[in-house]
Amino acid sequence: MKSGRLRRGRALVALLLLALVLPACATRPRGPRAPRETGQLVLWEIQSAANPRGRAYLLGSVHAARPDFVFDPAIDRAYEAADALVIEADITSEAADAFGFLQRTIEMATLPEGQTLDQVLPKPTYDRLGEFLRERGQPLELYRRFEPWLLMTMVTSYIFAEAGLPPEGGVDLRLSSRADGKKPILALETPEFQLSLFDSLPIDVQAGMLGEMLEQEEELRALSARLFEAWERGDLDVLESETISPARDDPKLRAFYEKVYVARNQSMSQRIDALLREERTYLIVVGAGHVVGEQGIPALLSRSGHRIVRIPKTPPGAPGAPAPEAAAPAAAATPASAPAPPAPASDGAPPAP
Repeated sequence: MKSGRLRRGRALVALLLLALVLPACATRPRGPRAPRETGQLVLWEIQSAANPRGRAYLLGSVHAARPDFVFDPAIDRAYEAADALVIEADITSEAADAFGFLQRTIEMATLPEGQTLDQVLPKPTYDRLGEFLRERGQPLELYRRFEPWLLMTMVTSYIFAEAGLPPEGGVDLRLSSRADGKKPILALETPEFQLSLFDSLPIDVQAGMLGEMLEQEEELRALSARLFEAWERGDLDVLESETISPARDDPKLRAFYEKVYVARNQSMSQRIDALLREERTYLIVVGAGHVVGEQGIPALLSRSGHRIVRIPKTPPGAPGAPAPEAAAPAAAATPASAPAPPAPASDGAPPAP
């Protein structure tokens, strides 16, 4: 029973870190292979099958990252070569309606009239959530009218930050900030669509997943750091085993997996296929969970006839190569050392996920 709960908590954290833009193990699981250095980036060059002048770079990203990591020069070159940046969903650029997005988030996450969070969560989960938030300076009372999925995004934001991976360090956010006002920014999906993936989960499933996450804080912090390490080392096998397999194989998450991975990968691949028909170069940035496996975007585009080549890391000592990495900073020892999410608005509105 415990192993099933553990898989679901790990799967959700992996989904948030590697598959969705939302910012948001009792002991470490036995037997997982440590991420290995592959010498490869999670980056592909794509040559259009339909237009010889159509080209794209596809970068699998993490939505939270160590503040001190630097891009490999090959990623910088892909950015410079691109006529436009393409991301999953745009919630930060000058063109984005951040206030409207926050308002729609509040509307979508609000429980039906007459329901409160303490009525839809088991008492042990509600009490543990209150303790978790109070330890981090957040009063639970402000969130009593919201569905559990919104609290899941808050909890994962803290988990990432306390693992040394603040959401503001995410790859897609860094690139979209660089491009804002300098290159066109296109989106493959809307933020509201991404929110709807969570909102579509039955309340009892949301409640169960939130409870499982709260039970596994330490394990999930360790998992978050391990997933980032796998991304840095280009280890697609670890990324696949930690993202696709747990969600695909758990009956409670199967429908969610189909929506988050299979359907979205197919939809995004179709959008990318259309971009490749143009005489332009794009840098396309999607969560790393979307680029692994037989249903990943590179595999789907390859089956459509496009030429796909994975790009290696820049060799040490080559011009522009990053300096040898120092040891990664340890995860925060206490919750107080992690930055808090934005404070709720005075009317009780939650921070933007």
